[in-house]
Amino acid sequence: MKKMIRTTTLVIALGFIGAGARAEDKKPAAAPPTGGAAAAPPAGGAAAAPPAGGAMTPPKPAPEWEAFAKGWEGNWKCETTIPAGSMGPGSPEMKAQVTAKVKKDLGGFWLVGNYDMKKTKTSPAMKGTFTLGSPDGKLLISTNMDSMGGSAWSTGPLGADGATTLGEGVMMGNKVKIRETTTKKSEKEVYHKAEVDMGKGFMTMFEDNCKK
Repeated sequence: MKKMIRTTTLVIALGFIGAGARAEDKKPAAAPPTGGAAAAPPAGGAAAAPPAGGAMTPPKPAPEWEAFAKGWEGNWKCETTIPAGSMGPGSPEMKAQVTAKVKKDLGGFWLVGNYDMKKTKTSPAMKGTFTLGSPDGKLLISTNMDSMGGSAWSTGPLGADGATTLGEGVMMGNKVKIRETTTKKSEKEVYHKAEVDMGKGFMTMFEDNCKK
């Protein structure tokens, strides 16, 4: 009798378990959460679709910069004047001939120039590289470096014809303050002046009058 009761109890329990399993089989598959991320595709499956709108569109140079940079590309010849005393106490005024080649680079955001100053009786030979750029069309960024170990970085508000930039640099191994004036007189004529402050106020280092 006890054996029969245990057997009956086991059969009933198995019946409940089986019914539960069948009920689970009949449940509908859970829907993905609304607004949530889509489930990752199985390994080896198709890649997920790109986000709406496609790839990010790269920025373009500002119109103000494009207007200022127009005409700069090409070959230039510069008459350079180095005032008396600018190369040291008692140094005479010097004149130099400088050639430069300028091109737009790096997506059109920058003008990159390479210049060459020939040796004369009064001035040493020197080469250098400079850049001008204004990614936002409001601030002009000027950098330069030369074969005598000089370098500078300066910034200033960009106007229609150019800018006066302020910054810091290294000249003759000494840290100095830099002020540069760059004026575009036309698409074929540019004026440039560099001033240096070694602790006693700004003094003109050189002036360039350049033409294409």
